[in-house]
Amino acid sequence: MVVLKTPSNKMFKKTKYIWYNGRFLKWDDAKVHITTHALHYASLVFEGIRAYKTKKDVAIFRGRDHIKRLFESAKIFLMDIEKDAGYTQEDILEAIKQLLKKNEIKEAYIRPIVFRDYTDAGDRWGFLGLNPLRCKVSVAIITFEFPPFGAPNFKLVTVPYIRPNPMSLPMMAKASANYLISQLASIYATYINTLAEKAGYLRKEGDSLIESFEGLLVDDNGFITEGPGENIFMVKDGIIYTPPVSSQILRGITRDSVMKILEYMGYKVVERNILLSELYIADEVFMTGTAAEIKPVVEIDFRPIGNGKPGEITRKVMEFFHRVVRGEVEEFEHWLDYVD
Repeated sequence: MVVLKTPSNKMFKKTKYIWYNGRFLKWDDAKVHITTHALHYASLVFEGIRAYKTKKDVAIFRGRDHIKRLFESAKIFLMDIEKDAGYTQEDILEAIKQLLKKNEIKEAYIRPIVFRDYTDAGDRWGFLGLNPLRCKVSVAIITFEFPPFGAPNFKLVTVPYIRPNPMSLPMMAKASANYLISQLASIYATYINTLAEKAGYLRKEGDSLIESFEGLLVDDNGFITEGPGENIFMVKDGIIYTPPVSSQILRGITRDSVMKILEYMGYKVVERNILLSELYIADEVFMTGTAAEIKPVVEIDFRPIGNGKPGEITRKVMEFFHRVVRGEVEEFEHWLDYVD
């Protein structure tokens, strides 16, 4: 197995503090025990949130919606953050704000996690079994500056893994267990990307790639679902289509934002099942996610989408979205939680 190295410019820098169970710990002091239940059995849910620098102040983009989803993901996996850990949604939002201040970050990626922790009982080390209900629930928050995510444009490749049936895993929850399939999809796309780069198949500007491969997952009925960490949209004849939540997708906050922005811009957005072959003949395709924001898709399974370049609607929604997150569109300013 080849282990790929991460370029230094794609790695994030340490910050001063991490918030862990109500305390601000120095980065290197924020540790969990090797017997932590989540490490063994993936009993963990999380969120990915962004904070942006605006003219007013640093603003958390749709922080309340992300935190609400965090609490809902925890509930699906039988964790009650307020009862089990003692924190309300407002507590978590305030902790994020204070952590951003202490770390002095203007543009940040924010990662709250809720997990089944190690229980210290003196000479008895707690519980390491499948049933997680004997383990305490802990909450931690990490913030750091986020380097650019991937190349500006995506090429998609359908991966040989099926998005699990909802009776196997509740894919609506943003849980670490669900991301094992995403890891496999990402690894598959990464190997394709490595081979394509060596073959000179990916476009460059100078020494930088302006295209990279990303995975695409389908469900057990053959309908497209999403990427390893992004929702997907298809444009055909001026109408925008995206898979419904019933297609085994995560209820993406950026997805929801883009749908509302598109409707505000006057476009029709339809949620329905989408066949892979429909994507091949789409006019435009793009993906959305907290880390990715909005990424144009210029090729799928070695078939160019449209003219092989970002489409007009994609470019328009990207530009509008970047104005929204920086507080430049009054109608959407309610999505921003300012740190001060």
